[in-house]
Amino acid sequence: MLWWSLFPRRPPGEKEIERILSELALPLDSPLSVLAVELLPGGSTAPRDPLGTNLGQQRILRTSPLTPVPAVCLIRE
Repeated sequence: MLWWSLFPRRPPGEKEIERILSELALPLDSPLSVLAVELLPGGSTAPRDPLGTNLGQQRILRTSPLTPVPAVCLIRE
């Protein structure tokens, strides 16, 4: 489950993060990190989920370093 790929639409709120952590059987106070990935244009038929089920079918231009998410960045719902 790569819910990070949903970020272009909106970042997840605190309740959504708690739900996902619970689904993964992780503690609600687990430290979180983020990683940004920029893809090369995929032509006329880009894969629907290039960082999930279609990983490896589209070329990656660059990635950011893995960065911890400070507690002040969480969106309160």
